[in-house]
Amino acid sequence: MKRLRRSLIAYLFLITALMTWLSASILSWYEFQEVASALVMGSCLVAMVQWFKPAARSMRDGQDYADFFAFSIFQILFFMSVQRLWGNILRWTGRPDYLVYSPVTGVIMVMGAFSVFLMILARGTEGARVPRDNIARAIVAVILSGIIAATTLLLFSDQLDELGRVDWHLRPVETKVSARPTSN
Repeated sequence: MKRLRRSLIAYLFLITALMTWLSASILSWYEFQEVASALVMGSCLVAMVQWFKPAARSMRDGQDYADFFAFSIFQILFFMSVQRLWGNILRWTGRPDYLVYSPVTGVIMVMGAFSVFLMILARGTEGARVPRDNIARAIVAVILSGIIAATTLLLFSDQLDELGRVDWHLRPVETKVSARPTSN
């Protein structure tokens, strides 16, 4: 606990969380979304410039932990920026179906998952030799992803319309309210 009290990251996280909730309570939904989106895009763009050279080097060499990690960081930053830009485009255009149900969102998610898989494989990788523990973790991640996808599809597939939207069938709930007991 003493270490946590001296952690700059812990303090920065706490301040950011508090400021986020404060901002969300003061600003309108639209203003908060715009500010949050701008923060993500601005910070990601600056960080992408910082990580571009190591990521480009890792594409050339691609053998060790640092290569996997550098490319993973750059790609996460890149696809976070793309995701925010796509989210803004959807919001600014009124979320037309041809954009909402295009493959862009899925591509962003798959590439984000690829970035995470590189992180899973990165630790301890040297000379293009990925440790077996990392491979096992990546396999567990794929299996877990499959279980999550299968569960979601099984639970909702009979409730989806032609565009893949869930039709919730909100039914009114019948309730009986009894009279409040009176004291004698």
